[in-house]
Amino acid sequence: MDEQSTILIVDDTKTNLDILLEFLDDSYAVIPALSAKDALDTLDNFKVDLILSDIVMPSMDGFELYEKIKSSPKHRDIPIIFTTSKDDGTTIEKAYDIGGADYITKPFKSKEVKSRVRMQLKLKDTIKHLEYLSFHDDLTRVYNRRKFYELAKEKFECEKEKLYAVMIDIDSFKSINDTYGHPVGDKVIKNISEIIDSLKPDNSIFGRLGGEEFSLLLNEKNEARIIQIIETMRKQIEEKNIYTKKGDTISVTISIGISKYSDKFKSIDEFLEDADLALSDAKSEGRNKSTFRGIKSRDNKKANVLVVDDTVIMQDILADFLEQEGFNVVGFAENGQDAYEKYCELKPDVVTMDLDMPIMDGEQCSKKILEFDNNAKVLMVSAHGQSRLKQDAVAQGLSGYITKPFEKQVLINEMNLALQGVSV
Repeated sequence: MDEQSTILIVDDTKTNLDILLEFLDDSYAVIPALSAKDALDTLDNFKVDLILSDIVMPSMDGFELYEKIKSSPKHRDIPIIFTTSKDDGTTIEKAYDIGGADYITKPFKSKEVKSRVRMQLKLKDTIKHLEYLSFHDDLTRVYNRRKFYELAKEKFECEKEKLYAVMIDIDSFKSINDTYGHPVGDKVIKNISEIIDSLKPDNSIFGRLGGEEFSLLLNEKNEARIIQIIETMRKQIEEKNIYTKKGDTISVTISIGISKYSDKFKSIDEFLEDADLALSDAKSEGRNKSTFRGIKSRDNKKANVLVVDDTVIMQDILADFLEQEGFNVVGFAENGQDAYEKYCELKPDVVTMDLDMPIMDGEQCSKKILEFDNNAKVLMVSAHGQSRLKQDAVAQGLSGYITKPFEKQVLINEMNLALQGVSV
């Protein structure tokens, strides 16, 4: 039991609150409330582990307060002990029938109050531990199949906006088990699970569906962001060395299928099945790759674009504008050095380049890119609107110059001109 547990006590008589505070204040964080309304306000602002509530109170009695608390998904699991001076069978029976965790009669006795509080907190901890075991995979401690599907269904029904389903499978896992044995296979699964879990966004649901298969459900701003997240996972796993007790070094890879929500999916099962089809495509195309369904084929996109800006907000504005018009954003960079390295790796058709950035500014980075590839198309995007800067950009061989803030059509026009080889 956590000695720092927070207890909310509700009673319209200050003397009763003072008595309970004296009994409990040494062992717990105790918050007093003189009315049911004050209690509800407290619940909105504090994490409460246990409630002691008087039954007879003006405006809203303890039973009505109980119903309001239990109707809230956020608070419905908080145990409530009723307190009252009534000791008749009818009141006690109603307190238990409505769902009260326990019942304490007034006048309060120190040992009884402490014992009943301690028992309820211990019971709550036990239930929490059992729920954790029933909801999580024994090996990886991520959500198990049952809990993943339960949470994924809720997310599918309530958060369809920019929702993505991801299916992940460890490549050639059977051969790992056959060659090194199941304990090593378990170690591989744990390592991969830890990497994915550490890189997934906070809003995502991640679970092990069984064997070497995992799934991820998340909302993300745009296609480029989801690809960035998934590719980071894939590359980190590819670069990870796993060592056996015999001194062997194992390198593993994963294949990934991604699906973007559309209204053709009538259930979470259909949505995940589409991601699973994408996973099958990734496997058949050679493994160790990610395949995306539910969006326009990348082969049909206008051009591959590397977006460079030191602010995430501007990166996402650019990516949204570009993706809406059929361009494929292949990556992001937030400083000149990173942009140069990504250009050399990704060989995009066009770069949108911020001017003012840390480590290496846009002008220096553009120069390095053009030295590496004199056919590179770099479009400068800057808050500085001086005509001299525009002229300098063109003189240095850049494909164009856009001043922030800008309309989408301005960006698209400049992109098309850059692709046609026209400098403005």
